[in-house]
Amino acid sequence: MVRALEAAHAAAQRVSGGREALAECLGLMLDEMGAGGPRWEALGDMREDAAWWAHAATPDEIEVYAAAALRRIKRATFATSARKRLLVALWQTLTPDEKRAFMDKHGSKG
Repeated sequence: MVRALEAAHAAAQRVSGGREALAECLGLMLDEMGAGGPRWEALGDMREDAAWWAHAATPDEIEVYAAAALRRIKRATFATSARKRLLVALWQTLTPDEKRAFMDKHGSKG
C-alpha cells in the first residue's frame, strides 16, 4: 500500500491539478474507511481539532475560512454524505423562526 500511495503521489505531482485531485480522493477514501468501524485518523482527530479551532477562532476568522471552504466545495466532487453533514450543521445554526422563514421561501422548490 505504501508503494502504491507513493506512486500515486509521484503521478499527481506530474499532472496539473493532480495534487488537489489526489488529496480529494484520499479524503473521500478516509471518509469511507471510517464508516461503520473504528475511526482511523491519519493526521489526528480532525473533527476534534476543527471543533477546538472553531471555539478559539474569532468571528472574522470563522467567516472567512467557512466562506473559502464553501467556495472550494462548489468546485470539488464531494461525497454525498459529506455534503449532507455540512447541510445539517448549517441548518442547526438557524433559530426556529429562521428555519420557518427559509422553508416558507424555499421549501416547495425542491
